[in-house]
Order: sequence, then structure tokens, then C-alpha cells
Amino acid sequence: MYGMPKNIVWLESTFIFYLAIIITCFIIALVFERVVIKIGDIRFRNLDICLVSIILIFVKGFLYCGRDLINGYYNNFISATSFGQIRDDSLEIGYKFLNVIINNIFHEYWVFVLIIAIITILPIMIFIGKYRDQLSVPYAVLFYVSIYFFPSFSVLRIYLASSIGILVFVCLLKKRAFLAFLGIIFASLFHTSMLFLFIPYFLLEFKFLSRKTIVCILVSIFAIVYIERHSLAALFTGRYEGYNSFEMATIGIQQFVYYLPLIGLFFYVKKYITEPWDQRVFFSYLSVGFTFGLLGYVISIFGRSQAVFLPIVFIVAYLVKIMEENDCLYNRIIKLALIIYCIMRFWIYISEYYNIDDIMPYVNFFGWSI
Repeated sequence: MYGMPKNIVWLESTFIFYLAIIITCFIIALVFERVVIKIGDIRFRNLDICLVSIILIFVKGFLYCGRDLINGYYNNFISATSFGQIRDDSLEIGYKFLNVIINNIFHEYWVFVLIIAIITILPIMIFIGKYRDQLSVPYAVLFYVSIYFFPSFSVLRIYLASSIGILVFVCLLKKRAFLAFLGIIFASLFHTSMLFLFIPYFLLEFKFLSRKTIVCILVSIFAIVYIERHSLAALFTGRYEGYNSFEMATIGIQQFVYYLPLIGLFFYVKKYITEPWDQRVFFSYLSVGFTFGLLGYVISIFGRSQAVFLPIVFIVAYLVKIMEENDCLYNRIIKLALIIYCIMRFWIYISEYYNIDDIMPYVNFFGWSI
């Protein structure tokens, strides 16, 4: 039953199942990357994306585990008969709207979970498919599934919002500042943390800022938050009060492990990126993501905001594609290192959060328990 506590233990079967999902999706992307299906004059190139999407939507869309999914999200949904009746009045208006509309049309929570899975996963897969000529599809899939997919089992809202935030990333790359601005506002209607995207937005808008100046600004932001951490933490009330912990210094080392390899890859490949604006966008996302990762152990709510920087998946996939096209030195070694990096990221998450996020065992609406 929803909301009922259960004994959460480490299960090798669940770990192997999750690992198999990562490996299977990566292999599918590798094997079918260049497959083209011809039907008359129509050429279909996204068989790999379709197969991966089906797997991920099935696994996430029929989910019946995840601490927040079987507690808070469920209770909010069943109360969402109207905007005035929803249990948690502090929820963002866009997310409230989804709850109320789906509740009144379908009345079933499993339909809500499935729809959320579809609108969370499809924008990512569509983006990969649309820009497949500029991205390494296998590495885009690998990075997304191993780093961002499983954390989305429990925290639905922020990953839903971060998928919408992909549009912001695209608009910034295309220098469509106003559309990017609107995209941030729209994404924040589903999770307020998407407002953090205004930091890379303004760093990019002020085109006179050098890379060193951007770093200095981010260091200053970190220093201010650290000094004023107690005052800032007091601003987070209600359901966010649980994030006001300051006892998270161990996570700081992890952020260096997470981001330094990616920043190093960026600088290694940078000379092959012909468009300076692309370099600027990539550096802004990587550096701001790193800063917020470090802020996560000053005020822990910032740690959850890492989902906001999901477009880093596409940055890495783009850098890999550039390496392949320019036959960079150590190309194969770096690609192997990235595979190891992704498995390491998955292992760190699953070993630390399997009980916190309550994702062991994997259970779905069909009664499967793995």
C-alpha cells in the first residue's frame, strides 16, 4: 500500500537489474547508431532512440517504488480533485495543474506516474535524436541513464522540470535569449529550483565577461552563501526544511570527482570547437553546475539542484563527437574512461541513496519485484 513503511535492504538482484538497464541501453545505442530504416522515400534514423525510450519509459512509467513517489506524490495526487483541494498548497502551479488535470480525467495514480515518465524522458530522447549528427548518441544515452535516470525514481518534479529546461539550453545555444528567459520561467512552474538557470543565463548575456571573471563571480557566490548559510537556510520552510543540514562535507570531495574530469575533457577538446559561443555556453553550464554541487554541502538543498544541469549530458556527448571527428589523441582511452566514470557515478549514487530514495527492491504496478 502507498505510504506504508518497509524494510529497505541492499539487494544484489536490484543492483544487477539497474546495471543491466544501463548496459543494455548503451549497447542498443552503439549497435543501432548508424541503422537507417527506409520505407519508400522516408528514412528513419532513430531506431536506437525509440528502443531506449521504450525501455526507460516502461521501467519508470510503471514504477511502484521510490520514497516520495509512494508517499508525498501519491497523497498530493489523490487530493488533487481541484486546485483548492490539493494537499500541499506550496506546490508549484504547473505541477498542481498536472495533478488536477490527470486526476480528473483518469482518476488513477499509475496513469499519472506513466504520463510524468513520458514527459520526463521523451524531451531528452527527442533532443538526442534531433541533434544526433552533433552528438555521440551512445554516450548521451550512457550519461543520462547512469547519472540522471535512477535518481528520478523518487524525486519526480525536479527531473520533470529539468527535462523542460533542455529547451532553455537549446535556446541559449541558438542565442535566443528571450525564449530562454521564458523557458526558465515555464520550467520553474514545475520546480522552483529551475530559477537557478538564471545564473548561467546572465553569465552568458553579459558577453563581456571573460572566463576568469565568470570563475571569480562563482567563487564569490560560493563565499557569500557559505558566510550567510544560516540566514539563507532559514528561508527554506515547509517541505524544504529537511534540506537545511550543514553536515555534508563529505559530498564536497565527490563534486571534484564528478566535475573535474568533465571540465578537463572540455579544455582538452576546446580547440576543436570552432564556435566560441558554444564554448562559452558549455563552460557556463559546467562551472555553474560544479559550483552548485559544492554548495550542496553548505546548504544541502543545492545538492538536489544538480538535476537542473542535466544538459551536461549533451555537452559531454558533443565533446565525444568532436573527439571522434578529429581523431584526437587518446580518443579510445578517454572514451573508455568515460564509461568507467559513468559506472562509478551510478555506483556512488546507488550505494548512498538506495535506502534514502527507497529504490530497492525495484517494484512496478504489474507486481514485479526485482
